[in-house]
Amino acid sequence: QVDAPLTILMCADESYFQRFRAAILAAASNVYSDCIVHLHLLNPSESSLALLQQVECPALSVSVEATDEPSSHKAFYASSRFLIGRAVMDHYNTHLLTTDVDVFPSAHFESILSEVVASGVDLSCGRSFRSWMPWNTHIVTKCFFRNNACSRGILTQMSAYIRLVADIG
Repeated sequence: QVDAPLTILMCADESYFQRFRAAILAAASNVYSDCIVHLHLLNPSESSLALLQQVECPALSVSVEATDEPSSHKAFYASSRFLIGRAVMDHYNTHLLTTDVDVFPSAHFESILSEVVASGVDLSCGRSFRSWMPWNTHIVTKCFFRNNACSRGILTQMSAYIRLVADIG
């Protein structure tokens, strides 16, 4: 049991982590210190792992996965947060917000806590998130999952579907 209202989950491969690491680390340290920020890195370099060991940010938690997926499979990397979402929710026992690493630093998730959590909905995706996205388009870049059996079931089904489509067993 963790005393945090929300876990923010994002996943990145080595190139995305290198591109956005300064902004991610600054936002995790300064903006979202009352939340858990879980960064899942796929195929990180030794230098990235060494850098993360030096970071002093109590809100930031990092998991690492080695995968055989080529870096050209961007859909796999973009979907990987849904593959591990259930395990992350179970681990922290909090509500879960999944997002993209390139949106996280510029987003303002306070409205998730005040609006979506208070609404009582189990799942919220693709709402009016236009103001959160630096490129001003509308895609499912954030999904809120309430910490309950319904959301756990949704995450389990999403993971199974992604594994089926991506043929990753």
